[in-house]
Formats: sequence, structure tokens, C-alpha cells
Amino acid sequence: MASTLVMPSLALPIEILEQLLDHYGDMLVYNHNPTLPDNRLQYYEILKSRALTCKALLPRSRYNLYRSVILENRHKHFIETLKGSPHLARYIRVLHIVSYKLSKPPSIFFCLAGRLPHIHALEIAVAEDIFLHKHLHMALSSFSTITMLTLCIRIGVPEIQRLLHTLYNLRYLELLVPPIVPADSSAYQKTCHAPRCRLTSFVTTLRMVTQPAIPDIGIHRRIMDPHPGWLPLYYSFLQTPELFSSLKRFYIEIMSWAGETERNAEVSSLLFSAAHSSLEEAFIYFHEPENTGLTRLVSLHDNTNLRRLGLFLDNAFDEEVVGLVPLLLTISSSILREIVLFGWDGFKRVQSSTWALLDEALCDSRFDALTSIQVIEDVEDQNPLPAVERLPRCASRGLISSSYISSAVGSFNHKWITWAPEYQRMLFEDR
Repeated sequence: MASTLVMPSLALPIEILEQLLDHYGDMLVYNHNPTLPDNRLQYYEILKSRALTCKALLPRSRYNLYRSVILENRHKHFIETLKGSPHLARYIRVLHIVSYKLSKPPSIFFCLAGRLPHIHALEIAVAEDIFLHKHLHMALSSFSTITMLTLCIRIGVPEIQRLLHTLYNLRYLELLVPPIVPADSSAYQKTCHAPRCRLTSFVTTLRMVTQPAIPDIGIHRRIMDPHPGWLPLYYSFLQTPELFSSLKRFYIEIMSWAGETERNAEVSSLLFSAAHSSLEEAFIYFHEPENTGLTRLVSLHDNTNLRRLGLFLDNAFDEEVVGLVPLLLTISSSILREIVLFGWDGFKRVQSSTWALLDEALCDSRFDALTSIQVIEDVEDQNPLPAVERLPRCASRGLISSSYISSAVGSFNHKWITWAPEYQRMLFEDR
């Protein structure tokens, strides 16, 4: 039986008790998976009890109860609550709409229009076949305070363009499914909506979740079949390079499939180039079912302020790891401090001669500022040769650490802002 959480006595100073309430509120924010309600119920009960029994703690309890709201099936009840108690809306910072039984979801946004003046983050995950995506940008037009948007729905490239034009405060955009491929690509190019927002983080396909084995990084595998829908979106971004001019974090999955490998890598490299010197973090997931030379086709030569680089290999072929050497030699940043090398399928196929080439490349003078090289692989395929022996020259500089995780763990538990502490401050700085 799970242990019951107990709120300390009011004999403690009010400031300490408020900090404890904030802690329970954080647990609600970072444990928002609706399929695991028990993880949230105990925190709700504590906050509700203090809101009902202690007048001094009522404002702080309300803040933590309402700052992150999940709407699964009780949308009408939530709207009625806001109508009856409009003062509660000022506490809401994060809204998750995750119902797969919902019909005509945009009507919810129209009902909420003007009622959530301080909302900063929005996640939408509804059944794609019932979502009226052509009305999404209109439905969200009144949510001008949104700075973070996560979409787990299929919408077209023109709709994404309109969102970037409508949500002018948007800084973080996460797309978890590929866009709908337009029937006529020239049609949406002619009606391209210039973005008014200045993104600082752009994430595609990847799910972020903190794991003890991978502190502060935490990527879970979320394999999707190669899909051509990303390329039209990327091309539309390249038509408006100012969209990426302020980008600091770029998490992208680069896919390989027949006839498209080189074009996909070229477009991805152009996106990195568009970010230019503003880019500080680049996490690249190489989706490569079999070796096609994908890794050696990507370039980072324009990103002079890159500080953190993640290289995730779906299948760690010997040739694929060798291909990381020319990629590393395109890096122009002299302040790169952290590299993460992740092999989902382990590195058991990689020869010692390949590790020697990688070891030598990482000892180039351009990497003098490195403080950490993490080698992470599947727990079920632990390599008998430790990472410090695979990269001995880097190990002699005290850079190497290694860990193992299980790729069998489900990837849908998505703590969508824990990897970016500055966004936690942005969302909740007005406590």
C-alpha cells in the first residue's frame, strides 16, 4: 500500500508551509499523465484539505491546485466552474486537453476565450479524426499569452504556419506527430503566413522524460515510421528564416528512407544553419533502420555558440558511428561543454578501431572546453567493454561517464518542461 502524505502542523512558519504546498503543486505539474491518476490524487487531497481548513493557506493552496489543469472528460464541468468562480482562472498557467472522446474540440477554446488571462502552456492531444484543425488558429487566437505549445494531433503545414502567426508570444513548440502532407505544396507556399513569434525551442517527435540514469537529459525512444510530412514543414520554415533566428534549443529526428536520405539531411542541416549563432542545444535522433551514411551528411558548422550536443543512434552500426567523426569536425563552436552519445540498440556492433577514430576526433582542440561526454545504451545490451576503455584519451581528461537504461520502458509519460529549468521559471515566476 502506498504511503500517505501528511501535511506538517501549522506550528511551522507560514513561509515553510507555503513552500511545502508549492512542492505538492510541482508534483501535480510534473505528474500529469491522466493514465496514472493515483500519482496525483494524494497531492490533490493535501492541497484541498489546506484550502478548506486553513484560511491563511487558502491562496497558496488554490494556486497550486489550479496552476496545472488536465481536461480529460469533464470539459463542461470545468467551464461551468470558471463561469461560477471566475477568480480561479487567474491561477491557471498550464492546460492539458488530452481527451480522445471529445467531439469538436475547438468549441472548448471558444468557450474558454478570454477566461484564462494568465495561461502560458497548452498541450492538445485529441483524436485526430474528429479535430477541426482548420479552425485551430482561430480558436487559439485569444490565447495570446501562450508561450509553450505541445501538439499531439495531425494538422497541416498551413495550420502550423497560421499558429506561428497567431500566437506571437510563442517560444516553445513541440510537434509529436508529423504534419499532414499537402496535396499541392505550391498552394500553401503561396499563402505562407509569416511568423510573428520568435521561437527559442523547437522539438519534433521526441518525448522528454527524466530518468535517474540520464540526469537532466532524459530521452525515451519513441520510434515512428519515416514520414514525408516533416519535409514540407521544414521547407516552409526555411522560407521564413527569421523564425529560427532566436532558436536556442533544437530537438529533431532525422529519418532515412529510400531516395530521401540526402535531402532529409540537407534540409535538417539548413535548419541548423538558420539558427546560426543563437543555437545552444542540439539533440539529433538518427532514425536509420540500416546504414545509409545518414550521420555523415549532417553539418553544424554555423552554430558557433553550441554548448550541448546529443547524438542519438536508433541502430548503432559501425559505419553509423564512424559517420559521427565528419559530423563532429563540422562543429565550429569552441564552447561546446557536453556531448551525449546514445545507442538505443547498444554499441555491441561497433569495432574498437571505430572507437579509436571517435576518440581522436573528440580530442581535437575545438573540444577543449568539453566537461562531459556521456555514453548511454540499452541496459539489455551492456557492452562488455566500458566506455572509459572505448574512449581512453577522453577518459584520461576525466570526461567520460556511462549509464544504461531500458528501452522497454513506456515512452508516453511525458514531463514536458523538466528538461528546461528556465521555462519552469517563466511559467511560474509570478507566484
